[in-house]
Amino acid sequence: MSDVKLDRFCSYILPRTHHYIKKLILDTTSMERILLVGDYPNLTSLELFNFEQKIGFHYFTDDRPFRHIFKHQITDLILHNNDEYDDKTLMDIYTKNVYAHIMIFFQNLKDDLINLKCFSLTNYNYIYDYDDLVVPLLRRMTHLEKLTLYLRISKTGLFIGDASPFIDGIHLHNEILVHIPQLHTFKYYISTETCTDYSKLRISNRDIQQTFINIIKYGQTACIMDYYGACGTICHVYSLPFTFTHLYKITTHFPFIVFDTVTHLSVYDIVPFKHEFFMRINQAFPLLKCFTVENDRMQYWNCNDNLSYPIIEFTYLISLEIIHA
Repeated sequence: MSDVKLDRFCSYILPRTHHYIKKLILDTTSMERILLVGDYPNLTSLELFNFEQKIGFHYFTDDRPFRHIFKHQITDLILHNNDEYDDKTLMDIYTKNVYAHIMIFFQNLKDDLINLKCFSLTNYNYIYDYDDLVVPLLRRMTHLEKLTLYLRISKTGLFIGDASPFIDGIHLHNEILVHIPQLHTFKYYISTETCTDYSKLRISNRDIQQTFINIIKYGQTACIMDYYGACGTICHVYSLPFTFTHLYKITTHFPFIVFDTVTHLSVYDIVPFKHEFFMRINQAFPLLKCFTVENDRMQYWNCNDNLSYPIIEFTYLISLEIIHA
């Protein structure tokens, strides 16, 4: 469309018709100008030509004025991709960075993703809308064969009755996996963090472990339950062998296994860390590069005892951050 025609379209036609429009077929070069003309209350279908990664990162965010259209109205989305991939690895990275973001940002997309066979979602930040965003998205992947999840979920409020505040095996089976019958490979790390003290429930590692009986076909599972009193509770569940590079908020209760893929680690507790804890960290995380230590209790050292502790060397460490310690 020429500039003259686009000017006339945006100045005279759209202002009179935008509230009737149900579908738009646009080039990304003119998308912003057209979408800013009106409110488009009935727009549910969007088709974009010349889509590129930078378009997604620029427009599919909460900072854009027409975000409500993308997030809450669009049920059908077609993208004509203009990006090129040099190899499969770059395509996999593109899928994680671009398509995963799109499928979460557009909350009302309705069709099942029947052609999707492999999906990976990694989010190192807290997810506050897991039940409303992530679960519905995964349920649409009815023909998925391989799934990788790295999620840090934050939940607030009280949970009444038998409702578990934590993502465990029962939840994964009933809410997600039964909707993906062709799935044969499932790798995951999921932590659920609450601001409520659930120590009175006395949920143990063994209790959480037993909830994974129905999904044993995907391999071994490990878990860590940590209670911080008034500071809250955190539950880690993950598949073995552990294949991810980041691990957050581990305490002195972490298991005696080697995390030989982890390069970024943060440890947190409400009791002082001891020398033997850091010795275990050194043995369990041999490739550690970035290490964050956070403790709500001040460490008390006796200068006369320092000579009795052997020096601990972290061979690959390049970053050390100490908070409240």
